[in-house]
Amino acid sequence: GVRQQQYQAIAAVGELKASQIQQWRKERLADVTLTAKNPFLTRAVGGARDVATSAVRAELQRYLDAKAAAYGYSDALLFGLDGKLLIAARNDAVDAATQRAVASVLALGEAELSDLFRAADGRVHLDAIAVMRNAEGASLAVVVLRCEVGTYLYPLIHSWPTPSRSGETLLVQRVGEDVEYLNDLRHRARTALALRTPLTRTDMPAVEAVLGKHGMFQGTDYRGIAVLADLRQIPGSPWFMVVKMDTDEIFAEARYRAGLIAIIVGCLILLAASTTAAVYRHRRAGLFRDLYESERQQREVQQAFRTTLYSIGDAVIAADTEGRVREMNPVAERLTGWTELEARGRPLEEVFRIVDETTRAPAGNPMHAVLRDGMAVRLANHTLLIARDGAERPIADSAAPIRDDGGVVSGAVLVFSDQTAQRTAARALRASVERFELADRATFRAIWDVDLRTDQLWWNDNLRALFGYQAEELGPGVEFWTGHIHPEDLERVNAGLQAVLDSDREFWSDAYRFRHKDGAYATVEDRGYIVRDADGHPTRIIGAMRDVTEQRRAEAALIEAESKYRSIFENSVVGIYQTSADGHYLAANMALARMFGYDSAAALMAGSTDLDRRFYVERARRDEFKRLVDEHGEITGFESEVYRKDESTMWVSESGRVVRDPVGAVLYYEGFTEDITAKRRLEAQFLQAQKMESVGRLAGGVAHDFNNMLGVILGYAELALKDLDLAHPLYDNLVEIRTAANRSADLTRQLLAFARKQIIAPSVLDLNETVGATLTMLRRGHRSGVAAGRAFVADQGRPLPD
Repeated sequence: GVRQQQYQAIAAVGELKASQIQQWRKERLADVTLTAKNPFLTRAVGGARDVATSAVRAELQRYLDAKAAAYGYSDALLFGLDGKLLIAARNDAVDAATQRAVASVLALGEAELSDLFRAADGRVHLDAIAVMRNAEGASLAVVVLRCEVGTYLYPLIHSWPTPSRSGETLLVQRVGEDVEYLNDLRHRARTALALRTPLTRTDMPAVEAVLGKHGMFQGTDYRGIAVLADLRQIPGSPWFMVVKMDTDEIFAEARYRAGLIAIIVGCLILLAASTTAAVYRHRRAGLFRDLYESERQQREVQQAFRTTLYSIGDAVIAADTEGRVREMNPVAERLTGWTELEARGRPLEEVFRIVDETTRAPAGNPMHAVLRDGMAVRLANHTLLIARDGAERPIADSAAPIRDDGGVVSGAVLVFSDQTAQRTAARALRASVERFELADRATFRAIWDVDLRTDQLWWNDNLRALFGYQAEELGPGVEFWTGHIHPEDLERVNAGLQAVLDSDREFWSDAYRFRHKDGAYATVEDRGYIVRDADGHPTRIIGAMRDVTEQRRAEAALIEAESKYRSIFENSVVGIYQTSADGHYLAANMALARMFGYDSAAALMAGSTDLDRRFYVERARRDEFKRLVDEHGEITGFESEVYRKDESTMWVSESGRVVRDPVGAVLYYEGFTEDITAKRRLEAQFLQAQKMESVGRLAGGVAHDFNNMLGVILGYAELALKDLDLAHPLYDNLVEIRTAANRSADLTRQLLAFARKQIIAPSVLDLNETVGATLTMLRRGHRSGVAAGRAFVADQGRPLPD
């Protein structure tokens, strides 16, 4: 009818405009791709250490400006791999849509177009973005060509091939739960990127378009007026196009044409009747020829289709409008386990069985959605294909409608691929990334990665924890690193690194001073792995830096302490030792070696063990010492008599302790040994002196009492001599008694002098008389001692020599 005829005209306009917009988008991508591959641009960017500050900046800016002018773009920009703007030909303002697109291109590596956005000048723009790479494929920068859509895209959308008061084209896209209009509307001004309609308005063509409706649609537009529209998606983009015309204009045109046609038809009926017979025979022969040629061409098309179908690397299944299998290629046969002959005519659910990988519930067949809505759909994530033999494979891809020349859906095609290898690779990649992230969190080292071709340097967050630098303070190039090395270390570090890069070594390491944010220098140890290309040229270094300032201080303090205690150990006058659990020397000082008569500690350690029984005169003392140490853990002042190397003996005082591990096993013994032989001798002499002192005290006491008795004897002798004459027979006897008493008194005075009980008073002596009297006493004592000794020996039954 009239509506169908008018729709065909509207659809023709829509198809023409959609193809032109698609081609325009492709041209933008082609322009930016060619620019990114320009040899001059790649050499200039790749050879500059820092594009933003290099000498070629002005030259690059002029080149980009000339490129934008030649290609009809409003601006050309260059971004770094960190997403920051390096150079702008005309305007350095960066919109959020541009930043999102740059980040996406850096992540995916493919050229793409940004969303439409309104710049500060009020004009709507679109950016074409691509990654610039060098000859080896390494990323250098991101190129952006910015075009003003008002110069071509909007005029194309607004144009209409025939005069019409209501014909209009809308370009829309889905934003959340709304439809956003991308161009200014014919009947409402300044609506581009400003007007939105909720998805609940399903009576509107724009809403139905973004919801997946394709083809003819009759509803009401944004004015609330009934319209007939053609809905379609712009291939390769998130845009949808609505080409519409008011229904009253459509039927007004139809009424005018109906009257005119009635007059013309009446005239033509007569003419047609006279000519029909003449041309019937001619038409009949031509019809047969046309049918034959049509059938031949159809067979050729079908053959070409099957050849293409069977050559596709993905699995392909074609179904009719009832969802039954018509064709499938060998890849689909292999994945499903069904041959094309067996599957033909069967419901797709029987051949193509899919379940949710997580819940194991049957997944919705995508063919039904395609046949119902006439829109291409993608399979849900985590979908498993159950083959005829029960094998399970993860799959991914899409289904799309098959349309005839009139746009009517005549079937659907399902394209899918085995994702097993991709899933395995993705899991391995996720595991690798997770391991790196966990290792990065676990380590307290500043990890870095430098691309030698682009001079891009990356640090992990530990640089802030170790040295206080925030992310925004880090420069992208190696100048940040070299600029923070101590000037006295810089030349040595650079020379060492260059020597490694010029060699075939895989690792570089060095220690140097690195400046903290507060200005102080920390001592760091740095180690990097050199990545080389197929020709052996270094392309990248990945490494880790750690702060060893405190460690170096501790090591210096330890060395100093060890030196001090080593000096004490070596120079001590006390013997110091350390032995293993089985008694073998681990260490001994020179004092211990000299104590036992050895020339060196090594000779002592090689000749015997600390607990060797040969050292102990009383061997049981060795076992007693070890028992006490093991029992109490520590013992001091244990005295023993031991042998020297020359078999002479000495007395030693030992102090020792046992060192055990956490489970109680003996690790080693350690202790001190002191020669106390001289001390022992002094103690013996002191004891003897004490004995002599005791004897003297005893003799003094006896002499004192004896002297008192002698006084009585002398007194009575003197009294008796006074009463007797010299001729008295007893006189001489009394004189002898007095003489003996005086001599005994002299002996008593000697004993008192020996015992130090008498005050010494100097006097004139007759030495002959004094010595003679003393000798008389000593002879008597000697004779008495000899007699006593002979008596003792006789009691023992052994003779005593003269």
